[in-house]
Amino acid sequence: MSNLKTKRVQIGDHSTATNNFVMHQSDTPDGKVHISNGTLDDHTSKMTLTHDGKLGVGTDSPGALLSIPAGGSSTPRFAIESATDDNDFTITQYEDGNGTYTMLGQNVKLNSGGNNTVSDAAHKTAGIQFDARNNGTLTFVTGAANTATENMQISSAGYVTTPNQPCFSVTHNTVSSVDARSGYVAFRSINTTYINQGNHFTSSDGRFTAPVAGNYLFGCTLRYDSFTDQYFYVTIKKNDAYGARDLKSSNGNYLHASVHVILPMAVNDYVHVGLNSNADSSIDINSDTHFYGYLLG
Repeated sequence: MSNLKTKRVQIGDHSTATNNFVMHQSDTPDGKVHISNGTLDDHTSKMTLTHDGKLGVGTDSPGALLSIPAGGSSTPRFAIESATDDNDFTITQYEDGNGTYTMLGQNVKLNSGGNNTVSDAAHKTAGIQFDARNNGTLTFVTGAANTATENMQISSAGYVTTPNQPCFSVTHNTVSSVDARSGYVAFRSINTTYINQGNHFTSSDGRFTAPVAGNYLFGCTLRYDSFTDQYFYVTIKKNDAYGARDLKSSNGNYLHASVHVILPMAVNDYVHVGLNSNADSSIDINSDTHFYGYLLG
């Protein structure tokens, strides 16, 4: 302790002023003790303790038992640091004229520009972002090693969106003279792909393969013509076994069949649409035929 003055104590006497610390009160008594760096006569407050037990870090006027100011900085407002690497839990913030948003993140934080950044490329990520700027949203961020993806969001109106939820929706090409007597796998010839999130539907085999275990909703509507047989099955099959089916016995053109079902799926289980007729070897499939699927949860 090298210098003493009324209401001020300087610790250190380095030629570089910022290497010294000063504990002091304000010139006008306000019940606060400040810890600063600098000298007795020229110092910048870094921490403030009030008479009623409120501690401010980076603010002279703490409004809570512990107050930390917001700011657009890559330095976290709070961190629980890993003992072995940079895979830390942090609270980071970004603030500008439009407001503030905050990230609670494990291995993911906001940089000085307000963008998500991964702390340790060798580890996975998980975080929640509170956006009180223009959007008013709550966003859930997850990812594999060295990635941080916004996978679910709740809007200011309460709408929940999951942009990476596995799903697909396709239509069949018009195909003539289909022989379904021994079974025919549909949707190997695609007219339109409306969506194929994650590319889990493949037209080479007409299959959707589950990337994650869960309950899935599947549906198929079939438009077919030139049917002259006794009966015709449209079946949604799981792993080549029976799932759900519709039986039709009407002859003629402009005919429709429809199947919808919720199926529990394990990882790598697959689903396709199978067509079976009793004796008709020449059925026409119209492009109004549709197949879809969606992970419910």
